[in-house]
Amino acid sequence: MNHPLFQDVHVYDYAYSSLQHEQLIMSPQDKERWIVRLIQRMHNPLSIQGAHIILANIGNMANYDSTNHKYADDILVLLSMHMDKDADLLPLVEEQLQDMLQLGQCAQGRTTRLWQLYVSLPKNENK
Repeated sequence: MNHPLFQDVHVYDYAYSSLQHEQLIMSPQDKERWIVRLIQRMHNPLSIQGAHIILANIGNMANYDSTNHKYADDILVLLSMHMDKDADLLPLVEEQLQDMLQLGQCAQGRTTRLWQLYVSLPKNENK
């Protein structure tokens, strides 16, 4: 979909490859639990569908943005974990997942929107 109000996420290819998120040391099953927990909180059917796409591809290349070296499932888990501290984050996550679903489900479409939300979180130490 090419709409003048929506920026192509590929303009961010390689833009944040040097930035790191907190390291996740968890099994795919633990990641699944965090994402399912997030889905259970969600209201928007399109966002839920977007989250299910990421959930179905935990650890797979479909979730891996090779230009920025990030997995969408890792970022979604981190956002889910942060929601325990900030419930107001939920509508923002839902919006990004809906955009991903409707505007681009490629690996960069999955990661870039979530990454931009993740780095905007307060007290986030990104290296």
